[in-house]
Amino acid sequence: MLLSEKMKELRLEADLPQRKVAAAIDVDTATYCKFEKGVLRISRSQLLKFSELLKVDSKEMLAIWLADQMQKTVSEESKEVAQEAIKIVSKSIK
Repeated sequence: MLLSEKMKELRLEADLPQRKVAAAIDVDTATYCKFEKGVLRISRSQLLKFSELLKVDSKEMLAIWLADQMQKTVSEESKEVAQEAIKIVSKSIK
């Protein structure tokens, strides 16, 4: 889980407890804990609040968020199919 590890790392660097981050992004502590464990996916809007709170680059966090979602989506496919799908998406982005 790319994003969950990054979120935990950033929170620990900021020396913030999970409950404070959870409150800032409008979720309960149990839900936030599941974000850090990779059990639940954080929404885009919640991630932007997280980025603002921890004063980190939102574009970088969104890129990690999207990469994490792509990884989860293609992880059940064979490596060859996943790589081909990524190539197709890459070509279609303008």
